[in-house]
Amino acid sequence: MTQPLIGRHDPRGGIWSRVKDADGRIHDGAWRTAIATLQHVGIHAHCGGLLTPHEPDVQRHVTFYPAFCVQCGAEVMQRVAKPRKPKKGAKA
Repeated sequence: MTQPLIGRHDPRGGIWSRVKDADGRIHDGAWRTAIATLQHVGIHAHCGGLLTPHEPDVQRHVTFYPAFCVQCGAEVMQRVAKPRKPKKGAKA
């Protein structure tokens, strides 16, 4: 079962800013570096355990970034949508 990234129990919970870009979205390169170097990417809001990143899952125009809590085993997921291209002939 997927848990929310930030819950009510731990205000520190969520994905750390070092793996996010200036807009607050997950930075793919930083996420993949964390996977390759076995770094944690955040704190699970419900139990306070560290989050371990896993390979992103790309589905159409949305990329899902899963992480698992090392303490309770829960999965958390951050989803990032790619900007859609404007349709041909669309007015700006």
